[in-house]
Amino acid sequence: MPEGYDCEPNGPIKGGEWWRLGWIPFCRDGGGNHLCVDLDLVDGGEAGQVTGAWHDMAGRDLISTSLTDFIEIIATDAAAGSLVWDEEMGGVYEAQET
Repeated sequence: MPEGYDCEPNGPIKGGEWWRLGWIPFCRDGGGNHLCVDLDLVDGGEAGQVTGAWHDMAGRDLISTSLTDFIEIIATDAAAGSLVWDEEMGGVYEAQET
C-alpha cells in the first residue's frame, strides 16, 4: 500500500490503512464501493458490525452494529416501499421520487 492512503474511521472502526483483511465485503455497487462485515475490531466495535468502504473517499462509516441489524433495516425499508428492484441495473436501490 502506498504511503498516505489511510482511512478516516467514522465510528468504532480501525483506521491507519486504506483496506484491512478483516473487512469482508458482502455487498457492492459495481463502482468500487463496498459494505463489509468488520472482523478487525477496535475497542467499542462489535463483532460483525457493518461498515462502508468507498473507493474514492477515505471515510469508513459504521452502517449498523451487526449484519442482523443491517438485514432488518433492509427488510423494513423494502416493506415501506423505499427500496425497489432495478431490472436494468440488476440490484436493489432506493426508490426515486418521480
